[in-house]
Formats: sequence, structure tokens, C-alpha cells
Amino acid sequence: MSKFRILIIDDNLHHRSMIKNILLPITDDVFEASERGGSFLISGSIRPDLVITPMRATTPQKQCIYSLLKGNSSYKDIPVILMGSSESDENIKKGMTAGAFAYIDKSEAKVALAPVVEKLLKKSSEHRAKTRILVVDDSSSVRLMLQDGLLLEGYD
Repeated sequence: MSKFRILIIDDNLHHRSMIKNILLPITDDVFEASERGGSFLISGSIRPDLVITPMRATTPQKQCIYSLLKGNSSYKDIPVILMGSSESDENIKKGMTAGAFAYIDKSEAKVALAPVVEKLLKKSSEHRAKTRILVVDDSSSVRLMLQDGLLLEGYD
């Protein structure tokens, strides 16, 4: 099974470092981006297994990163954990209704984040274990390339 790639998007370097340190015992494949740099997701330069982002994170064009993820067919299947500080119940409900996996208050991250991420990654791992993919192609090089790619993505 391959490692899980987690992307942390936050403009605050301290918050990103704190979150990364919480996640390192789970996986060492953790990427960081500022909210300004988070829009690189749309370009397809990285495909994480999980994104952790502030509730109100926006790109330089003032687009909500969460909305961009969930509105893009290439990324809408990636689970998102929203984080915030003293968000209103209404905002949290909107995020959860829009498809967020979880909301975690930043003040509770040290205790709550790791169990939520472990639960999510376990579900993802179980789903991958049940999924079978049949590759049919005349070219053995294409089959090998696809096999290698699927192995890298965690499919046995």
C-alpha cells in the first residue's frame, strides 16, 4: 500500500507546521501550501489523498479553495477537512452540507485531528482494497505503465 498524501493549505506558517507535526506519525508524505499557493491544485501538479484547509481559505483571485476543489470533477472525490477558529454553527453546517469530511476547531487540533485523519485514511484504504481494476490493452508497455501507476496509488 502506498503512503497517503496529505496537503495542508493555510497562510499561517505556524498553523501549517503544527498540523504537519500532528500528521507525521500517520504519514510522512505531507505537503504544505499557503492559500495563495493552494490554487496550484487546480493545475493538477499534485493529487493528494486528503486536503486540510481553513474554512475561509481563498486563492489570489478570491475564489474559495474548498469550492474550487468540490466544483472540479478531477478533485471533488478528495476528502477535505475544514479547520477554523470559533466558526459559527451556520458556517460549519454549510461546509459539512457541501461535502466536507469534518470540521475541526484549530484550538482542538492537537487532540482531534489525528483520530479524524486516521479514520478517514482507514476508510479510504478499505475502499481501495475492495476495488478491482481491469486494464485491457494490446500494448504490454501501456499495461505495465498503468500497473505501475495503480500500484503507486495504492491499488494492489
